[in-house]
Amino acid sequence: MSSALVNRVTILQLRVDAGEWLAWAERAGIRPEIRSFVSTIPDALMRPVPADPVPFSTPRARALLSRALDLAQRSGLLTNENRRALAFGRLSPEDVVVFCALAEDAIGALHPLDDYLRRPELLPKGDSAR
Repeated sequence: MSSALVNRVTILQLRVDAGEWLAWAERAGIRPEIRSFVSTIPDALMRPVPADPVPFSTPRARALLSRALDLAQRSGLLTNENRRALAFGRLSPEDVVVFCALAEDAIGALHPLDDYLRRPELLPKGDSAR
């Protein structure tokens, strides 16, 4: 770092704490399907910033998505297509695909892989299963 910046920059080391975020999200009224996604894939809370200016997943983006989904639902406009459009406009594509599959099939939290191998009936039956 240049000497001109030494007294003008603060560098913060942050740690991701999914449990803390989930507790906050519940208190803040974040939608259950978003909380379920984060509890299933906690690493999704801290995605790297993409090089291109595109939407990417952050805790704030998840809160904004929750609010947008609430507004769409109150207006009677929450369809699978609208959920996807709202999610793709706010989150990283790799998160949107899994989030929408979980939400649209009402899967809830994912089970360990062994559970699906022993009990195939746990696998989703909808379009996301393809």
